[in-house]
Parts: sequence; structure tokens; C-alpha cells
Amino acid sequence: MKRLKLLFACLLSLSTLQAQSILKISGKEVKKEFSHITLDSENPGNLIVHFADDTQESYNMNQVEVLPNGVIKVISGDANGDKLVSISDAVATVNKILGTNNPLFYFDAADVNGDKVISITDAVMIVNIILNGDSQVEQ
Repeated sequence: MKRLKLLFACLLSLSTLQAQSILKISGKEVKKEFSHITLDSENPGNLIVHFADDTQESYNMNQVEVLPNGVIKVISGDANGDKLVSISDAVATVNKILGTNNPLFYFDAADVNGDKVISITDAVMIVNIILNGDSQVEQ
């Protein structure tokens, strides 16, 4: 129980951390934050990546990979979609409860108890998944 309380205290102190968008171009992670991706009407087969700083760049669609948007399986507790349940998922869930907007938050994965509400119960259940070493349980 002391471990759980300690982890939860760490969770609350880290609640300001936010997951970052993951964008890969030709297999290399792009550190620049992006807002959205659209089709390039002038170059068929290309995508336009719109970055948060209002710049945009066109890439061949075969070069662009967006993670974790391609997640097919829902892993219970994987709130940030990185296919692993970790303390980052518990932090993302607490951030959601506190009202932080995160475009990479996966509601279905974070709703561990399935009650259609993200609450502190879900965050505690994610911590339990971590403590029990069952970090890849599919929902």
C-alpha cells in the first residue's frame, strides 16, 4: 500500500507533463510539434504536414508515419497510445481529469473500468496494472 501511495504522490507531482505528438518522416522522429495533416491537392500522393508554428511541408505519403494514431488494438491503461502501460499513462489520465487538453489521449484505453468516465479510479487502476506487471492487457 505504501508503494501505491508513493507512486500516486509521484503521479500528482508529475501531472504537468504532457505527451508529445509523434511524427516520423522516412523513419526519423520529427521533434517539431504538428497540428494536423491534409492531402496535398497540387501533388497527388503527397501529404501536407501542418506544424504548430503555422508552417507546413509536403511529403510523399509513404514517408509519413503518425504514431500512435495508427493504434489498432486498445491496450487497457495505455492512455497515450504508445502500446505500453507505464507511469506516463497514469500521468496522462490525471492530466485529463485536471482538464489538460491532450490530442494524443486515448479515452477507450484510459477508461480501464469501462464506465465511460475518466476518473481517479481509472488512474489508480493503471497504477495497479503497472505494479502487477501486466502492462499489455488488451481490452
